[in-house]
Amino acid sequence: MSRSRALLLALLVASPSSAQLPLDAPTTACLTDGRVFDLLLHDGVVYLAGQFSHVRPPGTEPGSGEEVVRLWFAACDAATGAVLAWDPQVACDPGISNCNNADGRTVALAAGAASLYLGGKFNQVQGATRRNAARVAVAGAAVEAWHPAPNDRVQRIVAAPGGDRVYVAGNFTALDACPPEACPAHLAAVDPATGAVDPTFDPRIECDDQGGDCFTTVYAVLPEPEGHTVYFGGQFGAVNGLARDSAAAVDAATGQAATDFAPALEDTNPSDPAVQVHDVVFDGDWIYLCGDWWSTGGIGGQQDQRNVNRFDPGTGAVDSGFWIATDGGVQACAFDESAGALFVGGHFDCVREWLDSTTPADPAPAQCGGDPLFVGTPQRDLFALDLAAGSLLPWNPDTGGAPGVWAMARTEGRLALGGEVHWPRTAPSPTHRNLLLFDLPLFADGFERGDTERWSATQPLP
Repeated sequence: MSRSRALLLALLVASPSSAQLPLDAPTTACLTDGRVFDLLLHDGVVYLAGQFSHVRPPGTEPGSGEEVVRLWFAACDAATGAVLAWDPQVACDPGISNCNNADGRTVALAAGAASLYLGGKFNQVQGATRRNAARVAVAGAAVEAWHPAPNDRVQRIVAAPGGDRVYVAGNFTALDACPPEACPAHLAAVDPATGAVDPTFDPRIECDDQGGDCFTTVYAVLPEPEGHTVYFGGQFGAVNGLARDSAAAVDAATGQAATDFAPALEDTNPSDPAVQVHDVVFDGDWIYLCGDWWSTGGIGGQQDQRNVNRFDPGTGAVDSGFWIATDGGVQACAFDESAGALFVGGHFDCVREWLDSTTPADPAPAQCGGDPLFVGTPQRDLFALDLAAGSLLPWNPDTGGAPGVWAMARTEGRLALGGEVHWPRTAPSPTHRNLLLFDLPLFADGFERGDTERWSATQPLP
């Protein structure tokens, strides 16, 4: 510990308000007036997609002269929080198509880094017709001739590791760029330059093994680094005729050969029985699924909701010694290789560490949460897990906002988080809203620069 950090800790403990510890606080960031669903950090710029309509620089109030209109997509300087001029001018004209619940859902960088892919629910970009998916320039945001035109909301766009295709995923059941009789639903492979759909990649994703009329979507896509397999998660019950609990993997070439990857997930919540997988992460050894369900492999329930588990990439078998329970759903995860840590975000208040699958006991059990009481550690919307030790890292920004964290990216020496959150949680006028940026490694900032404003003192000592 540096001398300046030790000094500040001593001052906090000695102060009249002092039964307080400093927490890691986010760095400067722009603020939005609505939820952030996805983000991308590139070359010192953070690009946002979400439900917002206005964005403003740090230290400003809503409605001030510095707040600017940015409908569903925006870009901010990652260092200063300044709102940049980049504006794709995305819109949804009800005269063109159905525009209920329009928003931005995803943003992805194209090969060469000169363009960005945008996805969501919209039908215009820079005045040009672009339905639910578009490609725009990084410089100036001019719309480009890339138009696969999915017929419903796009939840995720991901570039393949080799750059030869782009995966488009979501609620859609057809795309204008392919014939209806040979058009993939919910997950398609698209030419990165032309937008043409690859007809050879056609996984059949359905709500159950007989098909049926129920909500089906793909929220997350993870192409395996070697390019042989594509992992994905969402809300579905079958892939290519094989039962799958909202998580599956297929051959990257055709999408037809489902692999043995079949995690046994179940949601026994009577008010929301559907398993939802919102994020898929790979650490080189394990596939991590992050979402909203209660039971994995028959273990779990209301007071020990799984929501984060890890699985063998080939078989989908769960690691029986890895159990983390939360009292609410998880929407985003990110792996930090340098720290050997998994960052997790969602809408929860408490986290429970399990020693192993046969000993469901928290190392320091305590009641946490409301009614019914959850046994675990108070940890709102965010936590970091040491993957080697299986324990929580001492990082608790203590954010506010019931919907919680929906997006997460670890890049350029930072951890970026988006959602419907604010910080500090208890402040009448939060300094951060819906976008949080943290320097990595955690705790290696602020004190060394003599800047104590980066830290809060809101967490009481035990």
